[in-house]
Amino acid sequence: MSSVASLNDFKLLNIKCKKYFNLYARGASFTKFPEGDKLKERFGFYLFMLESLCDEKDLDRISDIITDTEYNSHLIGERYNDQGIDAVYINDDSKEIMLFNFKFRDKFKPGQMQSSNDAFVSTKLVNCILNGTSDGLEGKLKHLVDEAIEKLSTNDVWKMSLYMMSNEPVPINLDDTSIQQLKDFYDMEVISVCLPQIKTMMSIRPGPVKAELIIDNDALMSYSENSISTSKSYIVRLNAADIIRITCKNTELRNNYNCERIEILANEHIDYGVLFDNVRGFVQKSKYNEATAKSLREEPSKFFMYNNGMTIVANDIKALPVNGNKKSGYQSTIFKYLMVVKH
Repeated sequence: MSSVASLNDFKLLNIKCKKYFNLYARGASFTKFPEGDKLKERFGFYLFMLESLCDEKDLDRISDIITDTEYNSHLIGERYNDQGIDAVYINDDSKEIMLFNFKFRDKFKPGQMQSSNDAFVSTKLVNCILNGTSDGLEGKLKHLVDEAIEKLSTNDVWKMSLYMMSNEPVPINLDDTSIQQLKDFYDMEVISVCLPQIKTMMSIRPGPVKAELIIDNDALMSYSENSISTSKSYIVRLNAADIIRITCKNTELRNNYNCERIEILANEHIDYGVLFDNVRGFVQKSKYNEATAKSLREEPSKFFMYNNGMTIVANDIKALPVNGNKKSGYQSTIFKYLMVVKH
């Protein structure tokens, strides 16, 4: 890893981690609320890194896969041995069982390296999974290990990865003989993530997505909190073709408001930059989220009927009257984009 991390990077990560914790704490009920910034930063580190590396954006669901003893002692009052594994995520899409070992240092020390010993501490749990038994495990960890064992017992090919996560400036040497032996013996990938890599994760941000629309005046309603407010909300009736067009990767199509050819749009792919600041990404569990998931599982054909709204957040919108004031043309720079909302 050629990138070098500094004291300021360490401080910025602490600030970000504390924000993550505060965001989650708004809707969470801690049995014992963490005292002191360092513990809040440490717990926020779990949330931030798991959101960044796992295919999950709901902080409540991320919290469900955190097995760290101290974290669960504060959150749910259960103090079970985490066996050196602080989180377990089972990715059904990539067929990967992701095991996480976290180390969060209170102070920055230039040249401090991740400890390879932490990788070996985690092997007890790896043995449980590979031997197909969760005997001796308790709480969340037992449930997640049972799920991992079930996945490995299917005919699907699954891989197992151990992620060594820390806010230290120097990664472990993955070419070290002991680490190579660990990888070979358990047929498990060992991945190091520390401050230099996390620094790039904090700074990466996709460019703005621009699109143009033509909307009938009777398909538009606007709202603002008061007459001098610069923030405004619009409720707009759009057809599916326009939604596909304004979120696709093709820049020309996004600005071609006359395009209604479904055969062209059908081959386009979404520009995932529009999901970067998903406005629903941090919504805590609710009866609406559960109802949405139930619709997908049990009545997928009625999903659109029950959930037919989308939220688009734009940094800038320019509106111009067209077609003899019967329609309005909109040019928008979209920074945050959509999630289905319950009606």
